[in-house]
Amino acid sequence: MKIVAHPLGIRPSGNALLDDDRRPGMGLFGRLPDEIVMTIVQELDAKSLLALGHTCKGLFAYCWFDELWKQVIYERKSPDLVWKGSWRRTALGLDKDQEAQVSAEKVVYSDLLHRPYELSQIDYQEYIDPEHRGKIPTFSESEMTVEKFDGEWHNKPFVVNLSKPIAEWTMDDLVEKYGELGFRQEYMDWKLKVYVEYARENHDEVPLYLFDCHSKAHQDLVFEPPLSHIFGTERDYFALFGKNRPDHQWLIVGPSRSGSGFHKDPNATSAWNSVVSGHKYWIMFPGDCPPPGIYTDQEQSEVTAPVSLAEWFASGFYTEAKKHPNFRHAVTGPGQVMYVPSGWWHAVVNLDENIAMTGNFVAEPELRKVLAFLKNKPDQISGFKLPAEQVYHEFVGLLKEKTPEIAEKYESADCKKRSWRQVTEAETPFTFNFE
Repeated sequence: MKIVAHPLGIRPSGNALLDDDRRPGMGLFGRLPDEIVMTIVQELDAKSLLALGHTCKGLFAYCWFDELWKQVIYERKSPDLVWKGSWRRTALGLDKDQEAQVSAEKVVYSDLLHRPYELSQIDYQEYIDPEHRGKIPTFSESEMTVEKFDGEWHNKPFVVNLSKPIAEWTMDDLVEKYGELGFRQEYMDWKLKVYVEYARENHDEVPLYLFDCHSKAHQDLVFEPPLSHIFGTERDYFALFGKNRPDHQWLIVGPSRSGSGFHKDPNATSAWNSVVSGHKYWIMFPGDCPPPGIYTDQEQSEVTAPVSLAEWFASGFYTEAKKHPNFRHAVTGPGQVMYVPSGWWHAVVNLDENIAMTGNFVAEPELRKVLAFLKNKPDQISGFKLPAEQVYHEFVGLLKEKTPEIAEKYESADCKKRSWRQVTEAETPFTFNFE
């Protein structure tokens, strides 16, 4: 990763080793560790933060930290926000040429202040080699049949080149039609036109990502799921839940560098993701092989990871991951769809301004895995419009009622499997027990 100069001249902590007085003029604050200084200043309101920052160059640097001003914006919840290119300028209503240019060079040496800005400048293209071993295979739409998916590929990631893109919107198209419409970007509620202004000019280590499934835009943007003969509603067993199923299809919008850190999709579902515009870089590992730097408890209900995907790349975990035999990766663009199998670890980063559609579903080959998850991990069930402890029994009941042949198939298979294992193994294995 290239060495990046901070706008205020702040340098990493290691540069201060030969400097006797690292933070002149900061008084008592200059004696405190960075973390304590930040703990104090983050309790200040906007007026106090601005005033403290005007006392000296050192404190200006700490009070300039954009994450502090993000909190100010969040607490205001203004419906008429005008984005000015940074959280601080937005909070203060300043254009770029109106903001004071204060240099903290040779005054402040701080990893806490320098590292987030450095990571906000990361260029993922410098890291990735799309042709590196472990490349996820790509098929034409005609090649990926139901038989091929069910028999060979339901448990492995793959990319499909669609015969036509799922849609042909651009960011400007969406703004023109839905610019005044409110959307949720993680914890912020903004009009789409404001979010796009933010997306095109920000210095966040982790840019806000827009996931939408309830807005008028999502309702208007009619589309057919890609590979509907495989991913369509007719083959999605969670469709049996009707209005009680979790949200399962989203419009996703994000700037370059936005994305999702390593996770598994909820409720043991599989997923498809089709790019409308822009490009995504995917990294995947099988469910029993957590990626380097990702740590879980035995039940995988708690996940510990670096603060951001940028940190994961810059700290060397990506280099380590590429050496692993289970490493899988790919770049997808317009007119392509990525299949994410149930239970697989995956992370995705947008390489440029990006629009995509995505959906979660349960295909028959993964039904056994989903049933096991719902029965054995009720504390990890999410999104259903009914109590978690009822989901498994409700699902079994729906399978018996709506698809009795499928229920009978799995019940019969479990009985045969149980009988054989009881003969050949010392322990009685898990069974679904449809009764």
